[in-house]
Amino acid sequence: MAIDSLKALGLSLKVDVYDTKYEVSEVSRILAANDFSDVDAVIGPLTPSTFAKVASELQVNNVPVVSPIGLDLQLRSNVFQSRPKTELLKSRIVQFVKKDTLSNNVIIVADSKHVSIANELKRTFNQASIVYSRKNKKGQDENYVLVNDIVGSLKAGNNYVFLETTNAGFVSNVTSLLASVNNTIEPGQKNNDKKKITLVTTDMNDAFEGDQVSNEHLSKLNFHFAATSKWFDETENSFVKKYESMYNTTPNKRAVRGFDLTMDVVLRLVSSNSLYESVNDAPLTEYIESKFAYKKDISGGVL
Repeated sequence: MAIDSLKALGLSLKVDVYDTKYEVSEVSRILAANDFSDVDAVIGPLTPSTFAKVASELQVNNVPVVSPIGLDLQLRSNVFQSRPKTELLKSRIVQFVKKDTLSNNVIIVADSKHVSIANELKRTFNQASIVYSRKNKKGQDENYVLVNDIVGSLKAGNNYVFLETTNAGFVSNVTSLLASVNNTIEPGQKNNDKKKITLVTTDMNDAFEGDQVSNEHLSKLNFHFAATSKWFDETENSFVKKYESMYNTTPNKRAVRGFDLTMDVVLRLVSSNSLYESVNDAPLTEYIESKFAYKKDISGGVL
């Protein structure tokens, strides 16, 4: 759809599309069978290994290779990482909580795969309590906690709860428990002694969007996270309407991301001498849900 939109603007494009089959061997075959030396830009591939192969092979000709979804990539001189580093997103949500925790309480809930980030958060919020997932007899995560594991750490007033996991079942369990005790008052206490909970995470991943996770619970907990995309009204957006008319379904995040990124790369190329120069010529661009503000990294790549 992005190509059609660009052609509607009067732009003449030569676009080649290759199916890598998510395999490095297929990428090698494509690179060997086609001349990429004069290509203005390459978008993709999606997987880390196939992307790394393309970036490595095309670096000799200084062909810019843009990653649609990759994070924390090896930033070769020709690599454009279109999403911000994980560390930046983590820092944003931590700073958000720090600004609002002078008189508030912090709790960290995590599974065994996220002990490192739990400890890192504990060093930042040294008064915080840490609650880990219950384990079975083999020491493996059972991906649940009991209400008594958390409620004792809650205090009257505002409570920020970091939930660090990639397991949808654990997200469902914790958010259900937190929603059940949010804005509650202990017997004999006054109304201003309510325990108010705000849920946050340093890593917004698919687990928080799983079918078993209640959006009502997330809303009730005023869920906050640092995002790489902005909210838009699907009912009013012309791209969404056109997509639905063509494919009889609502575009998922990757479809919207692909549209935004393709529009951005092409419009940068037509407005600058190269994608590299566009970093300075167009420092900030914005589309349906994505903003692109590239900067040269000390390692040589662009993100």
